[in-house]
Amino acid sequence: MSLGVATVLGKPVVTIPGCPPNPGNLLTTVSTS
Repeated sequence: MSLGVATVLGKPVVTIPGCPPNPGNLLTTVSTS
């Protein structure tokens, strides 16, 4: 049985654009959500 990341962490997960995710994308995603 596979679980989603949100289920394992017990909190909502925001998908961060970019590969790999970088701090600039993280801050933009968090500040605009």
